[in-house]
Amino acid sequence: MFCTNCGSKQTSEALFCQFCGTKLPVSPGGSSTQRPVAEEPVYYQPPVQTTASSSANGFGIVGLILSTLGTVIALYDFGLVASGEFSYVAVEEVGLVFLISFTGTVFSGVGASKRSGAGIAGLILGLLGIFLSFLLSTISA
Repeated sequence: MFCTNCGSKQTSEALFCQFCGTKLPVSPGGSSTQRPVAEEPVYYQPPVQTTASSSANGFGIVGLILSTLGTVIALYDFGLVASGEFSYVAVEEVGLVFLISFTGTVFSGVGASKRSGAGIAGLILGLLGIFLSFLLSTISA
């Protein structure tokens, strides 16, 4: 006879399993020749994190906002120069656009490294803002 809980072999007279202590079934023939199928053990598996953490999303969102701000200011300055309202852009403003875009790129880079969608978008816009600030520096006084 075999234990229905752990599957160990038992004597036909045993009432309880000598290994796990489970009460053994009494069969009409006195012994059981059929070994129970042991269940596969279930192991704990920690969940796989597929989304960005909240801190990564925070860095990505802040980076996206700063990068967008830097790029919009740079495009606005290009629009003023192209319309003829200004013939040059002040060096201080170009520096501010670069600083905002660079800071946005750094924050976005942290968010993008942790798979934040906002971080990836901010990284692209931040690099665009940095590029535009260099273009603005060529027409600044």
